[in-house]
Amino acid sequence: MNEQQENSLVLGLGNPLLGDDRIGLHLVEDLAKINSLAGLARFQCSVQAGLYLLDLLIGFQQVIFVDSLVHPQEEPGHVKCWQMPETASYIKGSSPHYIGVHSMLTIGEKLNLRLPEKLWLIGITIKDGLQISEHFSRPIRQKYPQILNQVKRQVEEILLHKIKTAKVRDPALPVNLF
Repeated sequence: MNEQQENSLVLGLGNPLLGDDRIGLHLVEDLAKINSLAGLARFQCSVQAGLYLLDLLIGFQQVIFVDSLVHPQEEPGHVKCWQMPETASYIKGSSPHYIGVHSMLTIGEKLNLRLPEKLWLIGITIKDGLQISEHFSRPIRQKYPQILNQVKRQVEEILLHKIKTAKVRDPALPVNLF
């Protein structure tokens, strides 16, 4: 593992049995196979959530989460990217995984763990994250190549420090992260 890989983690999240919720897992598996991304980061997938993710973050300077975002009012397949504030103090709220990013980071800080300086979320909108299926819905399946290309571009921009995203409290940022 080179220095860049030791510093950056691209973490795909999801449940492989819940249809479109699995998109973060598939995207990161596919990103790991792309030559232009080789050596830029460590690519890993996890079906874990909440406090279980804390161990995966320790020691990295930068983590990019790739996950689904349930948004029934929005067309499935939109790719959104946010840089989370250092403390993530405004990311509060209920989480289907019982503990959200804010709580996880707060616990990590209290334990004096070496946590990432920068956290990013690349979210892909889906209509339903609870549909039991080992396959994507038709809209996600049809848009998957475009989604993969958009996520690849976002990951490259972040890892190559080309992205110019201000740390803004985005009102569209979901409060129930992970």
